[in-house]
Amino acid sequence: MSEQRNPFAEFGSLQREKNPQRRGVAFERLLLRLFRLAGLRAEINPTISLPRQTDLIASYGEQAYLIEAKWEAKPVSVDVVDSVESRLRRTDPSVVGVVISMSGFSKTCLEEVVRKRGERTILLVDSNDVKACMSDRSKLIRMLRIKQQRLTRMGEIWFHDPVPDQKSYFWGSPEDDHVSLVTTDGTPIPWVENRTEGSSPIFGSLSIPIDQPSQHGMASIKLFPDVRSLDAVKQLISYLHESGKCDGGFRWTLTNRRLAWHGVGHASLLAALERENKDNILAARGNPGITLHCHGIAVDEFWNLSADIYEATEADNCDLSFVMQECPLDMTRFHQITDTFGSWWESRMSWDYGKDFTFGNIEPGIGLEVTGYLVSNSATYGSEASIIGVLARNPFIDGNPFPKGISSPWREISEILCHAAPYRGWADRLGRYYLTHWVHAEAAGATVVAFEASRRSLFPTRDSR
Repeated sequence: MSEQRNPFAEFGSLQREKNPQRRGVAFERLLLRLFRLAGLRAEINPTISLPRQTDLIASYGEQAYLIEAKWEAKPVSVDVVDSVESRLRRTDPSVVGVVISMSGFSKTCLEEVVRKRGERTILLVDSNDVKACMSDRSKLIRMLRIKQQRLTRMGEIWFHDPVPDQKSYFWGSPEDDHVSLVTTDGTPIPWVENRTEGSSPIFGSLSIPIDQPSQHGMASIKLFPDVRSLDAVKQLISYLHESGKCDGGFRWTLTNRRLAWHGVGHASLLAALERENKDNILAARGNPGITLHCHGIAVDEFWNLSADIYEATEADNCDLSFVMQECPLDMTRFHQITDTFGSWWESRMSWDYGKDFTFGNIEPGIGLEVTGYLVSNSATYGSEASIIGVLARNPFIDGNPFPKGISSPWREISEILCHAAPYRGWADRLGRYYLTHWVHAEAAGATVVAFEASRRSLFPTRDSR
């Protein structure tokens, strides 16, 4: 599993790196992560300006950026600007050049960029600009626009004010990179199997951003990609994962007409899809196929994805929906998904006032029979593995836990996955857990059910049977 990093500490390690080549490669990957988290499409070593090599290419909407990254001992000279300009001449006139230098720029370099701004636009980014964007990734797009406006309109080169190192700020690597399911003694579990007579819910996290939907409403961006293969579905999920759309968690469910498999983490889903022939998870030839439901959480929104998979390689009926509490004014990031994955049947936005998004309390709490744990090894919670969820016997065999009008196949489900509050270290995992809260959300043809299990020493309960 990848470790969650402090980006400013990573800067320090790059400064101490004596091998320029290793430092350069690590710096490019740090910038790639930053650009993707900021909402841009980005890739390393693109072919945009062949035969010349380019470090990065990034785009936001119709605007593309050709990026050269430098971390050297001396300020960048005018030769680097000339090299970038030469590569720009091999691209569309709308492409903007960007030179990122951690050691600053020479005076002649600054003068040359201003002098040639009427021919090709080249933006200069220094260490303060990079640090400012790492402390707040939403600044990156706005910063590039300001730099371009200042340069083209006024002939000025603008840099961000100095930014102090923020040693407490952790790099937002996806939460699902650090989590796994284990038994009560710590043995890894690849996924959880339940019986089903049809569809089965995704067991989500209580961090799902839903707040008073009946009063304020929820915006839903619905996309219907024309995805026809399992590989294309995997690519779409990986794109969402790498773009920061799983930073708050990722859960998945595979169902056929008899069984359902529930898992956590992007890597475990890919492993399950790869093992279909060995474990018969995906449909064999002639069988009706399976349905895949995925659920991811970002900072202020969540998304669901559904797709039907046939004969292990074919896919159809792909549905992707993003749900948030405010109507987005900038739809560029959604357009980028459609641009990346080709043709789409349709896309639309709707507004919901609580019909598909509800939540409530369970009083008194229901005692749970714990069968396993959801464990996180993220450095955010310390050096010891943390319990962030529990796997338990289904306490709703004899009844539906939700209000009238909300139904799920609870009689067939043998185990449920619950969010745990508060988080506890592995050594402190034992004790009595009680089901106290729930969230129910429907989007993209998938149902997300999030339970919260609290552990308290004194708590009025009704034990599960």
